[in-house]
Amino acid sequence: HALGGAKSSTTSISNEELEKILESPPTLPPDFLNDLKSKVHKKTLQVLNTRKESDKVKKAPHRKTHGIGFRPLSLAIARRWKTLEVERKNHYKNLAKTDLERYTSDMNDFAQKMLKSTKTADE
Repeated sequence: HALGGAKSSTTSISNEELEKILESPPTLPPDFLNDLKSKVHKKTLQVLNTRKESDKVKKAPHRKTHGIGFRPLSLAIARRWKTLEVERKNHYKNLAKTDLERYTSDMNDFAQKMLKSTKTADE
């Protein structure tokens, strides 16, 4: 009998028999329950101790500079820009101009979409 005294799966079980089986769940031996409780308790303590250990790990202090400070970096960039050849300066200026045009176009498209969406939401 597979279900605690129930008949094999090939024989039909009446509704009354099924209800009787479901009403009385199988009981577990006390030794098994005590062992299970002990394992759960040990695992819970292990997890809690792991969390406590991870909380003890201190983060590195935040630094304002990572190697070179902002001022020395900006001075170095300015010095390089001033000594850059005219052809290369023009190249970078053209890149900046092209990117600004793209940005302006994208922002205009976005603004138009936002206007359309607010108009349809208001209607």
